[in-house]
Amino acid sequence: MTHEFIDLLKSINPMITESSDANLVRSGVIDSLDIMSIVAKLEEKYGIEIDGDDISIDNFASLQSIWDVVQKSIGG
Repeated sequence: MTHEFIDLLKSINPMITESSDANLVRSGVIDSLDIMSIVAKLEEKYGIEIDGDDISIDNFASLQSIWDVVQKSIGG
């Protein structure tokens, strides 16, 4: 996970921080609109296409789970 990745998420929602370890969705930090914005920004930034099946609450629950989706989409 890179600082650039964290900064991208913070640009969408400033409540997201490197120390965000609670479930981002269940704690109300991000909602479905944020998830769609995150998907769009990640696809643009990393030149990837995130599979629709990977767009789920569980995959966007934490910084690590979001990063895992990016890595899966990159193929790494």
